[in-house]
Amino acid sequence: MSEHRCRSFPTLLEVERPEDGQSVWVRDLWAGPDSAAFLLVDRMAAKELVRFDLMVSWVTRYPHFARLVGGGLHLSRDLLEAFEDEWRAFAREELNLKRKPTADQMRSVLASDFDYAHELIADFGAEARQALLRNADLQICSAFYRIVGPAPAVLDRIAFCPEFEACESEAGEDLPESTAFSWLRRGESKRIESKMPEAFRHPDDESLGVGVLGRISVGPKEVLVRTMSGQKHDFARERMAEIFGPLLEFVKESRIDAAAQLADRIESGEDDEADTDDPPAGDIPPAVRAEALRMAMEKHFAGLADAKLPIFGGRSAREAAGIPKLRPAVVSWAKGQWESAARLGRRDGADITDYPRRLAAELGLDELKDG
Repeated sequence: MSEHRCRSFPTLLEVERPEDGQSVWVRDLWAGPDSAAFLLVDRMAAKELVRFDLMVSWVTRYPHFARLVGGGLHLSRDLLEAFEDEWRAFAREELNLKRKPTADQMRSVLASDFDYAHELIADFGAEARQALLRNADLQICSAFYRIVGPAPAVLDRIAFCPEFEACESEAGEDLPESTAFSWLRRGESKRIESKMPEAFRHPDDESLGVGVLGRISVGPKEVLVRTMSGQKHDFARERMAEIFGPLLEFVKESRIDAAAQLADRIESGEDDEADTDDPPAGDIPPAVRAEALRMAMEKHFAGLADAKLPIFGGRSAREAAGIPKLRPAVVSWAKGQWESAARLGRRDGADITDYPRRLAAELGLDELKDG
């Protein structure tokens, strides 16, 4: 046992498939494309890892299984290419090489500079979150209107429009003594979806859910509309004029760029990265959470193979899968879809891996067949 421990090495691992409650099959991505998967026995890791997870870790290989040495570093699939490129450049500089380092050389540098790998992954993750947030339209917007005509007429107009539904839940931001409504992307308000990314659009069949535009509260003398993006806010302003006309007079608006504030917190180091799990589900029964997740996955994967995606140069995954130079990108993208579905399913107690499994089969990705 000691001899095997002395031959422990660090590397980049990909989870091929879970085996049971205490072990998973993994593949060493730095051991070549034809390397065989091996059994990793680690009860704590097996509870957290899902199929196609990536991690950088020290490993001890025994004759029939392997063990992690210490804790592994989770690597987001979106950061895989950037991390490997950076590590090759770093290894080449450290070893004073004139050509690209071999996998063994990359491992040797990782063994001596594992702490730097930890810092690199953390920095890449922070930079990716900042970039995502700075490009996100996450604004908390409010628009205030004065009621010019009779107040009951405003409620009558709302009752006539299918996009409004009465809210039973209270919100601290509603106007005092007001009646609140959810503003759904339904009826004429569904027009906004034509300008939204395909993934955020909803089918006409509302059995799979309806998108939300915002929330409106009607007080005795004024009306407040709250939305969560600049795009929704601008559309709501336009639609309010269509619905209410001279009944309402616009007074003022406010926009809080929540995404930029979060990005600034990450950049300044104020963001608490220790708790990255999803917020607790509160009093929602497990069966309800599981069913809601299945419905969401049904919608997400419906037509996903034929959606035009920037990652494939505006092609669909189905089209890209048939182009040899793009096929590796399709495989990596499909692995990411599988990993996300598996992780969400574990969180909410629902086995939803049939959705990415069917997607892989639909795209002809034999590489992703269950082992």
